[in-house]
Amino acid sequence: MLTRQGWATLAAIAAAFVTGRVFGLLELYVVGAALCVAVVLAMLTVNRRLPALVVRRVVRPVTVAVGEPARVDIQLANHGRSTTPTLHLWEPVGEHGGAPMQLAPLRAELEKKYPGADGAQKRMEELRAAMAAMPPLARP
Repeated sequence: MLTRQGWATLAAIAAAFVTGRVFGLLELYVVGAALCVAVVLAMLTVNRRLPALVVRRVVRPVTVAVGEPARVDIQLANHGRSTTPTLHLWEPVGEHGGAPMQLAPLRAELEKKYPGADGAQKRMEELRAAMAAMPPLARP
């Protein structure tokens, strides 16, 4: 279904075609055709099929007291036929905030896990340890 702007664009298309016909201006036919293409492309974009994603959140441990460490894993599975576009995920944290994540495209039927801050901290510590073990000339 068209929005208010879509209906206004359809009215502009009709006005451009009618005015172009009355005054014999080829330019108004071009404007009307361009607006028509814009409406069709907008409708195709809005009505496209969304990716078939399955999202699961795993929290360990299940119950957490204030101040205790916890781990949250977000698992995404693409059950669609094609690769997804770049995904933007927002995980709510607390009452007023959240953790935004930008995810790489998922191929069909493959699963990716995105650990929470605990896993990211462990990876950073492993990276620092590996960098410290490298000779100075080999560091990037």
